[in-house]
Amino acid sequence: MESRTAKRKRCNEIRDNVVDETHALVLNSANLVNEIQTANEDFAKYYKTMSEKHSELISQAMGINEQYRARVGETSEVRENLPTTYATDVHRYLDDIYTSVQGHSKKYNEACDQMIKDLENNSESLKAKLRDLKEQGDEIQNQKVQLRVQFHDFKKNVNP
Repeated sequence: MESRTAKRKRCNEIRDNVVDETHALVLNSANLVNEIQTANEDFAKYYKTMSEKHSELISQAMGINEQYRARVGETSEVRENLPTTYATDVHRYLDDIYTSVQGHSKKYNEACDQMIKDLENNSESLKAKLRDLKEQGDEIQNQKVQLRVQFHDFKKNVNP
């Protein structure tokens, strides 16, 4: 049988240990939850900003399509609107314009493909990091379970 002094000393050690660990775990866990919530809010703002930017780009592309779709089939006096370097050679102008449009089309497609690729890569990376975060959360939960065992031990020693 333990003496009262030894029992009190053991009880105080357990109490100090449990209180310190519990207090630290609660504070750290609360800070982590706040950080995760802030990160979620930041992500939502970032997503909204990117979504709005992509909507603007789509609207701009649609505006260009509508503007020039209406002009297809219309005739105009091209020579009056041509830059002076092309005024005498309309064929050279058309060849240069065709080359420019083809170049723009290629760059447009490459930029869109790159956006999609970056989104997919970043999405996979973010998913992996979120799985790691979830695993760490599970580990924190395991720490809470271990502290609960210490609490029971503490209660048993305080109230035999």
